[in-house]
Amino acid sequence: MQIHVARDSSSLGVFSVAEVISGLQSGRFLMTDLAWREGMSTWVMLAQWSEFAGVLPAARPDVIPQSNNISLTVPWEKSPSLGSYFETIKGAILSPYATFASGTFGFKQYIAFAYITALLLAPFSIFGQLHSGDVNQNIAEFLASMDSVKFADAIHQLENTTTAPAAAWFGVICYTIFYPFFIALFGVFLWLGLKLFRENVTLEQTVVALIISLSAVNVVSALILLTAPYKIYFLLVALSAIPSIIISCRATAAVLKVSPFKVFGVWFLWGIVSFCCCCVLAGALGAIFAGAGAAF
Repeated sequence: MQIHVARDSSSLGVFSVAEVISGLQSGRFLMTDLAWREGMSTWVMLAQWSEFAGVLPAARPDVIPQSNNISLTVPWEKSPSLGSYFETIKGAILSPYATFASGTFGFKQYIAFAYITALLLAPFSIFGQLHSGDVNQNIAEFLASMDSVKFADAIHQLENTTTAPAAAWFGVICYTIFYPFFIALFGVFLWLGLKLFRENVTLEQTVVALIISLSAVNVVSALILLTAPYKIYFLLVALSAIPSIIISCRATAAVLKVSPFKVFGVWFLWGIVSFCCCCVLAGALGAIFAGAGAAF
């Protein structure tokens, strides 16, 4: 079984039990280093592992941190501030397993975190909505250049779709106000999916994991909204899709102490379920309208 070892919010790597024992004997690892392996609900110090109890004398009680704040590895939980927010985002992208090695991950504590994300995204959202007409126009011109009759309806719809400034502002305000609870809704779906994989995770921690991971992805990818030319816009969206999925799954998995492949698997399964439901609904509506047309 591979063991992840971290110290001072920095990952030391992944090792076997024998390698950890050797590291403790040589001084490479300390009994106060945090360690985790798949199946554990949180990171614990090596001094508390039964596998290493006989290697070196267990850490004295006064060596074990007495303050919860000392053992925390999440910058936001140590001292909530704008600086620690960006440090947490950085950790979620570059070193999620070390950054989220130890934390309480309470929903109330991360509501402010979510609102910072929402406020940072608000200007980009407004810009994107106000310039959606330009993007639609560019797409319509591209489709028209293909000179195909089957795109006529789509072109007409794109050319006549506009976003009023008032509607843009209203949409952004509503999104900002309800952002944490909007994420919480998706957290329920992830939590249910992980339960199917027999993962012992709590709903609260699952919601916090999504708040952190989606904040990291959204803050980094927000600049895409500033690219008005549709070719550049869709190119950047396509190029950022896979890195965004990887960042999101790794950060979520690091908080929940589960495999990132299981996180991806849950979203993949929900995607299939949603697609099937949409197909069934579309088929049912088509049948209803066809029946109504035949009746008249």
